[in-house]
Amino acid sequence: MKVSKSDFLQDEKWESYLNYCDYFYFLLSEEARTVYYQIGKKVGLLQEMKNTLKVDKPHDLVHTTNDREKVCFTINKVLSKKFVYGY
Repeated sequence: MKVSKSDFLQDEKWESYLNYCDYFYFLLSEEARTVYYQIGKKVGLLQEMKNTLKVDKPHDLVHTTNDREKVCFTINKVLSKKFVYGY
């Protein structure tokens, strides 16, 4: 999620996230959406609709999680600690 044009333009780390996901979408403010189309990103774009989100532009990148088991284990470990210990 990017709340402003400058936030979207300054974020240089989002591409490093692609190794950990099967799909990647941005949810952008109206201001940042104009920049998205100018830059021509190949990741997906979501649009906020009343009480839900819709896919405004599907992602065009072909990528998959490099180490799915490790990612799932780490997520489960963090969620378990949060549930058991409250953090």
